[in-house]
Amino acid sequence: MDSSPPPCTGVLGTQWGNDPNFRGAYSSIAVDANPHHREVLAGHIGTRLVFAGEATSIDGPATLHGAYQSGERAAAQVLSDAEKSSTTERSYC
Repeated sequence: MDSSPPPCTGVLGTQWGNDPNFRGAYSSIAVDANPHHREVLAGHIGTRLVFAGEATSIDGPATLHGAYQSGERAAAQVLSDAEKSSTTERSYC
């Protein structure tokens, strides 16, 4: 059984800098929330979806470095999962 994802059929990008109604955005935590909620947001959704962005950062929420570091974290998770998946697949051969 092939477990690889389907091919990409398109890409959507934003251009907030060209939109007169937006001048950027960042996350804020609700009054009754806590940092654990950001950890939950940074976790896996199923087996193939990982979120990144400053909203998922415990150490740098609402910052550029938080967004950057969360991207590195998410990429490391994806690579780690891919390595585990390829090891698992090889073990069945």
